[in-house]
Amino acid sequence: MYGESYEIKQEDRAQIEALRAHIESNCAEPVTIARLARFAHMSPTKLKFCFRLVCGSTIHAYVSQSRVEKAKRLIRETEIPLHAIAAMVGYQKPSAFSAAFRKVTGVRPSEYRKTAAEAPAWERARC
Repeated sequence: MYGESYEIKQEDRAQIEALRAHIESNCAEPVTIARLARFAHMSPTKLKFCFRLVCGSTIHAYVSQSRVEKAKRLIRETEIPLHAIAAMVGYQKPSAFSAAFRKVTGVRPSEYRKTAAEAPAWERARC
């Protein structure tokens, strides 16, 4: 259906950009391809294909990255317990959160918090 030279229509690209914003704003919500396809007004197959072309990653990888980025900010800027942050960014189990965080960052959330806390204030913004 979609070949190597497939060009995404501007309206489809706009739908993917809107979907990205939706994912980032609602990262704690459960994600299913069917729900995201309805949001983007595309079939699941077309959504996965277009998303990968526009974003350079799978939907699953993008959702994980978005959740971890939000968690990193919360870890750096608050004292909220890690299990609560896990729930705030969409993970029901702290162990799943820790595994996803480590896969994206290379460190456990507790290690990230310790490193961020030890960094000088001017450097924390870069963590």
